[in-house]
Amino acid sequence: MSSIPIVSTSFAHLFISFLMQKGHPVRRWLVDASLPMSLLDNVDGYVSEYHLRKFIEDAAKKTGLNELGLLVAESSSMTELGELTVQMKDAENLYESLALFCHNVADVNSHATFWLSEHEGKTWFCRANPEELEIGQHYAEQFTIAYMIKLVQLTTGVNWHPEHVWLKTSKNRGYIEHPYFCHSEIGFNRGLTAIMLPDIKGADVNIYPRFSTPEINPPNLTSTLSKLLKPYLSDMYPDIELATELSRLNVRTLKRRLSEENITYRELIQQVRLELACSLLEKPGYRIIDVASALSYTNPGNFSRAFHRWTGMTPHEYQGKHHKT
Repeated sequence: MSSIPIVSTSFAHLFISFLMQKGHPVRRWLVDASLPMSLLDNVDGYVSEYHLRKFIEDAAKKTGLNELGLLVAESSSMTELGELTVQMKDAENLYESLALFCHNVADVNSHATFWLSEHEGKTWFCRANPEELEIGQHYAEQFTIAYMIKLVQLTTGVNWHPEHVWLKTSKNRGYIEHPYFCHSEIGFNRGLTAIMLPDIKGADVNIYPRFSTPEINPPNLTSTLSKLLKPYLSDMYPDIELATELSRLNVRTLKRRLSEENITYRELIQQVRLELACSLLEKPGYRIIDVASALSYTNPGNFSRAFHRWTGMTPHEYQGKHHKT
């Protein structure tokens, strides 16, 4: 795998909170999927899309919820997109609203490819699945197609439903019987996930011809690992074995790839811990002991000495510098 697909913890938390409300042993399932406990609190950050899909697939099988992706997407309030939801609602028309999403989706899913495409005189809202991610495909596509419909409904209203839907997965009655698709003609075993949009004339957005997939430029390994490891800091010191599991690279390859980006794994961890420490110390109300715990230090004194070594100042001095009135 050339790069690591990552997804915002806000989307992961949709599944976590849904399963918790149903009374399922989510904490144990997170451990089984090598996901961080911080997901229980919806801490901002990113997780491995592969490991999240593994969690979702295992949870669906254990609970017997064959439409888990659809159920979770239905329960979404769209707040996981943050300010982007507001911008989409304020867009001049549907196509411009979706173009905003397509342009900004990498902020919540590094390998997501969404685009508008023209086919036989109609405009379609499309999504391609990362080729290296086959695990949990059925549930991931359920969530994706329902979420795409909700994105359109931000402009059209909740009574709109697509006339035509294309799915990569095979025929499933869960779609056919679901209210979202009651007026839809569904094509299964297609090469992509897509819904046909209502016609809008004169929209000034980039529409690709005949379902051609636009290229994406995923972030480098250092940037991706920095984001991935941060949610684990309160659980443990993220040793290189964790990094190899998340990246699905062996130790030798991981070290080589990092070396090519002019950083060692130890330097990467120090950078991640420092970034988190500074961001927490800059927030009002955070005690030194709380920050130390968030970085998996059992002794606040050890954290203070490490922070001084990193920055040349104590945590108290750093807080004083940023909390001046």
